[in-house]
Parts: sequence; C-alpha cells; structure tokens
Amino acid sequence: MLGEGGYRAASNEFFVPLLEFCKSKGIPVWADEIQTFTRTGNFFAYETLGIGQYIDVCTIAKTAQNGCTFFTEEFKPDPGLLGGTFSGTAPAMRAGLEILGMLENDGYLGPNGKVMQIHNEFVGMLNDLNATTCKGLLREAGGMGLMVAVTPSTARSPNSGVAQITF
Repeated sequence: MLGEGGYRAASNEFFVPLLEFCKSKGIPVWADEIQTFTRTGNFFAYETLGIGQYIDVCTIAKTAQNGCTFFTEEFKPDPGLLGGTFSGTAPAMRAGLEILGMLENDGYLGPNGKVMQIHNEFVGMLNDLNATTCKGLLREAGGMGLMVAVTPSTARSPNSGVAQITF
C-alpha cells in the first residue's frame, strides 16, 4: 500500500501475476507492514489483499509496540543474526501482546469489525461532504481500514473562487 500521495493499494489483478513471477524465479517477497499492520481490517494488509501465500518475510512495528520480523522456514535466519533497537524488551513485548489480544478479542478486526466500521463512517462522511457543502471539492475518498485518504480537487468553488481545503 502506497502511503505517500494517498493510501493506495494495487488490485489483486496487479499483485498476483507479479508475485507469481517472483515465485517462479525464486525471488523472495518481503511485506513491509510497519504502517499497515492491523490498520486494514485484518492483522496483515496482505491478508486483506488475499496474497498471504506469496509472502516470505514480513516486518511489523508501530501497532505492535515492537519491531518484529516474521519469515517462512526457508528464510529463517540463524540464531543471533536478527536484532533491532526496539526488539525484545520485556515491557514492549508485554504491551504489544496486550494490544494484539485486544484487537483480536474485542471486535476490531474482520469485515464487520470496529476498524471497518470507522473506515465506512469516515469515507461516508467525506463522500457526504463532497455531495453537499464541499460539492466537487473532494475526490477519491477511500483507502483501506484506518488508512483513509481523500484528494482535494482543483475545481473552482462556485461561491468563493478557488477551493482551499486544509487537512
């Protein structure tokens, strides 16, 4: 998911042929989920996109309160070869486990979870603004889960000249 310039995710039709090619050539696939982990309605954005079977290495942080790297058995490093500044402290691990437990057990994830409810409400409000008081001034409200984006339009407002939107 591209974060700069709006939260944009390529379609499955884009990913699958690319990932199939990588697998056929022995090219490992690394999913950087530092920002997306738990924010797309599932634990992993690659689950939301339905491409988990192609992932060899995955990194997470932020939401987990810890920097973690997951990998398939084929890419498992030898002991001592993996470390990090914020990896492995007892308080960070405890906080991360508590947060993950809350996300999993308190109704945050899944198609009807709190993450998707917030997404639908927020995107709905942006679309409502564009249909009413900001008519024609916003476009492309969307994104995935809590990663919501909207693009201000360069269209002129009929009441005030050039539209100016501050976020």
